[in-house]
Formats: sequence, structure tokens, C-alpha cells
Amino acid sequence: MGVRYRPEIEPTLMKRLEQLSPKLQRTIRRRSMRQALTVFKKLATPLYRRHRSDIPRKHLDQSLAVKTRTYKRGKTTVFWGAMGFRTGAQKNKVSVTKRYENDWAGWRAHFLERGFTATRALQNRGVGQFRAAQLMERERVKSLVKAGGGRWIKGREYLPKVLAVGRGAAREAFDYALSTLIRSEGRKGWRMPRPFLANEKRRLS
Repeated sequence: MGVRYRPEIEPTLMKRLEQLSPKLQRTIRRRSMRQALTVFKKLATPLYRRHRSDIPRKHLDQSLAVKTRTYKRGKTTVFWGAMGFRTGAQKNKVSVTKRYENDWAGWRAHFLERGFTATRALQNRGVGQFRAAQLMERERVKSLVKAGGGRWIKGREYLPKVLAVGRGAAREAFDYALSTLIRSEGRKGWRMPRPFLANEKRRLS
């Protein structure tokens, strides 16, 4: 899923922005984009927090993160950003810290988000041992479920809901951050208005 914003900057603000150094201009645009993505993170975090377990590990709501990048495409500067789950410190798909509960917290998210098939494998695994469908052959999973040895767990699909509810608020956050940073020439220390996101959070509760 993706969102693209084309900010409508007031002519006076645009003139002030163009008077700043190219590096500062990139910083302001990138930080504004981060504010927009943070909106989605703030909306998603409480939803995943509901599903915390008692297992002492990094939980899904703690794995949500915002990333931004700036790169060149010919003479054009492209600003890219994303909000999603950290998959942890990995090297060649192997845990680096040896704390798999933490390193693979983001990897676990797709089971809750998209759903999975819980199968009760009776051969060579012992009665009562459950495994996710993604770890088994599709045809074998289908046959197990058909024979009464499993069930489909529907995904929560929180991310599409967060995207739909938060698009407008993210746009407001982007424009507010952009204008504020231009006026202050990139200075830190400002915050979004306190009642911000109140309506969006109620819609998702």
C-alpha cells in the first residue's frame, strides 16, 4: 500500500524554502514526510498492543518503525518513506543477537495481519503440535484441513484500516510540519497540536 502527497506550498513559504541550502531543503522535506508516516504508526500501535502475550519478548507494537530515504533519480531527488515492522538484526536470514523472540518480532506480524491456517499434524509430529501454513506444503495443509485437522484463522488486516482512516491526517501532518520547518528554517523543538488524531483513534477503537 502506498500514499503520494504533492504539497501545495504558499508562494511566500516556497520562496523562503528555495532560499535555504539544498541540504537543508532535503532535511525539511524528509522530516515532514516522517511526520506523515508517524501518523500511521501512532494509529497502528494501539491496535497491535491489544495482542500482546505474556511471553517475555519484543511485541508487535514495539516492532513498528518509520524509515525515510533520499536518493537521486537523474536530476530529480526522490523522497521515500515507509511505516512497518522491523524484522530484527539478521545476516543471511539468521539471527545476529541470538534472541529470536526479538529479532523476528516483525516476521511474526504477517500471521496476525493476513491470517494463517493452524494445522494439527498427526504424523511424525505428535498430537497437538501446531504449525503455520506458511511452513508446510500447501496441498498437505489443504488435505489436513479438509480432514478436520486444522482451521483457518482470519487476519486482522489492521494496516489497510490504518491507511484508510489516517490518509487525511497524514496529509495535514505533512503540510503542518513542512510549513513549520520552513518558517523555523529546520529548527527542532516543535510539536504537533495535542488534539491531533483524536477523531482517527476513535474510529479505529
